[in-house]
Amino acid sequence: MKWPFGLESLTVYEIYWYPNRGYFHDFRSILYRHRETLRFLHIGNVPEAGPLDLSEFTSLESLHLFSRTMSHKWEPEELCNKILAAPRLRNLVWDFHQWDEQIGHCTAWEDFGPAEVEWLQRVAELAKQRNASLREIQIAFRLGECFELDPTKERSPWDWMEDARVGLERFNISLLIN
Repeated sequence: MKWPFGLESLTVYEIYWYPNRGYFHDFRSILYRHRETLRFLHIGNVPEAGPLDLSEFTSLESLHLFSRTMSHKWEPEELCNKILAAPRLRNLVWDFHQWDEQIGHCTAWEDFGPAEVEWLQRVAELAKQRNASLREIQIAFRLGECFELDPTKERSPWDWMEDARVGLERFNISLLIN
Protein backbone atom coordinates (compact mmCIF):
# COMPACT_ATOMS: atom_id res chain seq x y z
CA MET A 1 0.00 0.00 0.00
CA LYS A 2 1.29 3.46 -0.88
CA TRP A 3 0.53 6.00 1.83
CA PRO A 4 -0.03 9.69 1.12
CA PHE A 5 2.71 12.07 2.19
CA GLY A 6 0.65 13.78 4.87
CA LEU A 7 -2.15 11.59 6.19
CA GLU A 8 -4.60 13.65 8.29
CA SER A 9 -7.44 11.23 8.95
CA LEU A 10 -7.62 7.45 9.14
CA THR A 11 -10.42 5.01 9.95
CA VAL A 12 -9.61 1.35 10.54
CA TYR A 13 -12.61 -0.85 11.26
CA GLU A 14 -10.94 -4.07 12.37
CA ILE A 15 -7.41 -5.23 13.03
CA TYR A 16 -7.03 -8.96 13.26
CA TRP A 17 -4.04 -9.82 15.36
CA TYR A 18 -2.67 -12.19 17.89
CA PRO A 19 -1.40 -10.67 21.15
CA ASN A 20 1.80 -12.69 21.18
CA ARG A 21 2.72 -11.52 17.70
CA GLY A 22 2.49 -7.80 18.35
CA TYR A 23 0.52 -6.78 15.25
CA PHE A 24 -0.97 -3.77 17.05
CA HIS A 25 2.57 -2.51 17.70
CA ASP A 26 3.26 -2.97 13.98
CA PHE A 27 0.19 -0.84 13.25
CA ARG A 28 1.73 1.98 15.30
CA SER A 29 4.95 1.61 13.30
CA ILE A 30 2.99 2.06 10.09
CA LEU A 31 1.28 5.18 11.44
CA TYR A 32 4.47 6.63 12.91
CA ARG A 33 5.57 8.27 9.67
CA HIS A 34 2.37 10.36 9.90
CA ARG A 35 2.89 11.41 13.52
CA GLU A 36 3.20 15.10 12.54
CA THR A 37 0.16 15.21 10.22
CA LEU A 38 -2.42 12.74 11.55
CA ARG A 39 -5.26 14.71 13.18
CA PHE A 40 -8.13 12.21 13.39
CA LEU A 41 -7.82 8.50 14.14
CA HIS A 42 -10.76 6.08 14.36
CA ILE A 43 -9.91 2.52 15.38
CA GLY A 44 -12.62 -0.12 15.38
CA ASN A 45 -12.36 -3.53 16.97
CA VAL A 46 -9.00 -4.60 18.29
CA PRO A 47 -9.87 -7.00 21.08
CA GLU A 48 -7.52 -7.32 24.03
CA ALA A 49 -5.04 -4.72 22.80
CA GLY A 50 -3.35 -2.37 25.20
CA PRO A 51 -3.17 1.38 24.59
CA LEU A 52 -1.41 2.36 21.39
CA ASP A 53 1.46 4.76 22.11
CA LEU A 54 0.42 8.01 20.44
CA SER A 55 2.49 10.32 22.64
CA GLU A 56 4.63 11.48 19.70
CA PHE A 57 1.65 12.22 17.42
CA THR A 58 1.92 16.00 17.64
CA SER A 59 -1.12 16.87 15.49
CA LEU A 60 -3.60 14.29 16.78
CA GLU A 61 -6.76 16.10 17.92
CA SER A 62 -9.40 13.37 18.06
CA LEU A 63 -9.27 9.65 18.76
CA HIS A 64 -12.29 7.35 18.35
CA LEU A 65 -12.03 3.90 19.95
CA PHE A 66 -14.58 1.13 20.28
CA SER A 67 -15.27 -0.36 23.69
CA ARG A 68 -13.82 -3.65 22.55
CA THR A 69 -10.54 -1.80 21.96
CA MET A 70 -10.47 0.69 24.85
CA SER A 71 -11.62 -0.85 28.09
CA HIS A 72 -11.88 0.08 31.75
CA LYS A 73 -9.43 -2.80 32.17
CA TRP A 74 -6.69 -0.56 30.79
CA GLU A 75 -4.65 1.05 33.53
CA PRO A 76 -5.53 4.77 33.63
CA GLU A 77 -1.83 5.61 34.03
CA GLU A 78 -0.97 3.71 30.86
CA LEU A 79 -3.77 5.44 28.95
CA CYS A 80 -2.47 8.82 30.09
CA ASN A 81 1.16 7.98 29.27
CA LYS A 82 0.46 6.55 25.84
CA ILE A 83 -2.67 8.23 24.51
CA LEU A 84 -3.48 11.38 26.45
CA ALA A 85 0.18 12.39 26.20
CA ALA A 86 -0.46 13.31 22.55
CA PRO A 87 0.05 17.07 22.92
CA ARG A 88 -3.02 18.25 20.95
CA LEU A 89 -5.49 15.45 21.74
CA ARG A 90 -8.62 17.26 22.88
CA ASN A 91 -11.37 14.77 22.00
CA LEU A 92 -11.67 11.10 22.93
CA VAL A 93 -14.64 9.05 21.72
CA TRP A 94 -15.51 5.81 23.51
CA ASP A 95 -17.91 3.93 21.24
CA PHE A 96 -20.07 1.19 22.75
CA HIS A 97 -21.93 0.52 19.52
CA GLN A 98 -22.74 -3.07 18.61
CA TRP A 99 -19.44 -4.48 17.45
CA ASP A 100 -19.86 -8.00 16.17
CA GLU A 101 -23.14 -9.33 14.84
CA GLN A 102 -21.51 -12.56 13.66
CA ILE A 103 -20.71 -13.75 17.17
CA GLY A 104 -23.92 -12.37 18.59
CA HIS A 105 -22.56 -9.63 20.85
CA CYS A 106 -24.32 -6.32 20.96
CA THR A 107 -24.29 -3.42 23.35
CA ALA A 108 -25.91 -4.47 26.60
CA TRP A 109 -27.39 -2.73 29.62
CA GLU A 110 -24.40 -3.72 31.76
CA ASP A 111 -21.73 -2.44 29.35
CA PHE A 112 -21.58 0.91 31.15
CA GLY A 113 -21.79 0.98 34.93
CA PRO A 114 -19.90 1.88 38.10
CA ALA A 115 -16.57 0.40 36.95
CA GLU A 116 -16.58 2.61 33.84
CA VAL A 117 -17.54 5.69 35.90
CA GLU A 118 -14.69 5.11 38.34
CA TRP A 119 -12.24 4.48 35.49
CA LEU A 120 -13.24 7.65 33.61
CA GLN A 121 -12.89 9.75 36.74
CA ARG A 122 -9.40 8.38 37.38
CA VAL A 123 -8.42 9.06 33.76
CA ALA A 124 -9.73 12.64 34.05
CA GLU A 125 -7.90 13.16 37.33
CA LEU A 126 -4.61 12.00 35.81
CA ALA A 127 -5.19 14.09 32.67
CA LYS A 128 -5.65 17.18 34.85
CA GLN A 129 -2.56 16.40 36.95
CA ARG A 130 -0.46 16.02 33.80
CA ASN A 131 -1.89 19.08 32.05
CA ALA A 132 -3.12 16.97 29.15
CA SER A 133 -4.97 18.77 26.36
CA LEU A 134 -8.04 16.53 26.75
CA ARG A 135 -11.18 18.67 27.00
CA GLU A 136 -13.95 16.36 25.89
CA ILE A 137 -14.91 12.71 26.12
CA GLN A 138 -17.79 11.46 24.01
CA ILE A 139 -19.62 8.25 24.77
CA ALA A 140 -21.51 6.67 21.89
CA PHE A 141 -23.93 4.20 23.44
CA ARG A 142 -26.56 2.64 21.22
CA LEU A 143 -28.28 -0.49 22.35
CA GLY A 144 -28.21 -3.28 19.80
CA GLU A 145 -31.09 -5.23 18.34
CA CYS A 146 -30.56 -8.03 20.86
CA PHE A 147 -31.02 -5.65 23.80
CA GLU A 148 -33.38 -6.74 26.54
CA LEU A 149 -34.41 -4.46 29.38
CA ASP A 150 -33.39 -5.85 32.75
CA PRO A 151 -36.07 -4.80 35.26
CA THR A 152 -33.85 -5.93 38.16
CA LYS A 153 -31.39 -3.11 37.47
CA GLU A 154 -32.09 0.05 39.42
CA ARG A 155 -29.93 2.25 37.23
CA SER A 156 -29.54 2.51 33.48
CA PRO A 157 -26.26 3.03 31.63
CA TRP A 158 -27.36 6.64 31.09
CA ASP A 159 -27.74 7.14 34.84
CA TRP A 160 -24.15 5.98 35.26
CA MET A 161 -23.02 8.23 32.40
CA GLU A 162 -24.62 11.19 34.14
CA ASP A 163 -22.61 10.35 37.26
CA ALA A 164 -19.49 10.26 35.10
CA ARG A 165 -20.39 13.61 33.50
CA VAL A 166 -20.73 15.28 36.90
CA GLY A 167 -17.45 13.73 38.07
CA LEU A 168 -15.53 14.86 34.99
CA GLU A 169 -16.69 18.45 35.36
CA ARG A 170 -14.40 18.75 38.41
CA PHE A 171 -11.48 18.25 36.04
CA ASN A 172 -12.75 20.65 33.34
CA ILE A 173 -13.52 17.80 30.97
CA SER A 174 -16.89 17.71 29.24
CA LEU A 175 -18.69 14.42 28.78
CA LEU A 176 -20.99 14.24 25.77
CA ILE A 177 -23.40 11.34 25.56
CA ASN A 178 -24.96 10.31 22.27
